[in-house]
Amino acid sequence: MQGNRTDPLKELLWSLGEKACEVHGCRLIEIEINRGQGRWLVRFYIDKEAGVTVDVCAEVSQTLDRYLEAQDPIDTAYTLEVSSPGIDRPLRKEDDFKSFVGENVRVSIHAPIDGRKNFSGKLVEVEDGIISVQVESDECVRISLDDIKKARLKSEWQ
Repeated sequence: MQGNRTDPLKELLWSLGEKACEVHGCRLIEIEINRGQGRWLVRFYIDKEAGVTVDVCAEVSQTLDRYLEAQDPIDTAYTLEVSSPGIDRPLRKEDDFKSFVGENVRVSIHAPIDGRKNFSGKLVEVEDGIISVQVESDECVRISLDDIKKARLKSEWQ
């Protein structure tokens, strides 16, 4: 997981999500946990070579629901969602970044580089756990995957 900042619940959910995805020939892309005052929202983003359909999301959701009931890791009311990553797809693993070299990305990091924590630009290289993003000034910023808080593809409309 990015950032070496571990959340035991997220790690367990990630493990369960990967198992559910494997059953249905998918790949887990990201998990979001929105811990609200009342009901939580737990969202799993999945991808599949042939594309993600509503039926695939429903199948993975049903499998995840069974795993979550058996483990019971969330001690509050929550809503489970499974969806495709969409046009502002999250990027998490080195292979995710490698797949989108040449595309525009938005990256937030934990600790600032030259006073900045947010970068937007073209992903130009991924090598040995380091990404290079060509930002507005045409300079390339090198960012360790471990330092990334959140990264997404940036659609041309954003």
